[in-house]
Amino acid sequence: MNSVYQRRAGSNSRRLRRAQSDIYFGEYQGFRQVLGTTQVIPVPTADERLGIDTTTYPKTDTSPGDTLTIHVNPAIQSILDRYPLPNHPGGAFGDRTYATSSKIYTRTDQFSVRIDHKISTRPRS
Repeated sequence: MNSVYQRRAGSNSRRLRRAQSDIYFGEYQGFRQVLGTTQVIPVPTADERLGIDTTTYPKTDTSPGDTLTIHVNPAIQSILDRYPLPNHPGGAFGDRTYATSSKIYTRTDQFSVRIDHKISTRPRS
């Protein structure tokens, strides 16, 4: 995924009045970035969507394991069906890992304005 990085800046200053020493100064900074990233999230497996849980009592060398089966409420089933199926079994969440790429957009703008006014032409002491 491509990344984009842009930084913009500009400034301007000018004397406001000729008779007095009024000066303004303004500046702007802008930043844009599009960063590609990989998101890894846990999702229910196909068996878990059907109410089959093999992780409660997993099969080991000393235990035959056990499967826990429960009824899945149809209202909950519609929510479970919205989750994507796992696509990265060796990921951070094991068989439940779903990995996808996405973009993160950053946009910031800053500006400031300053006015300087000289009250007197006498030198400071």
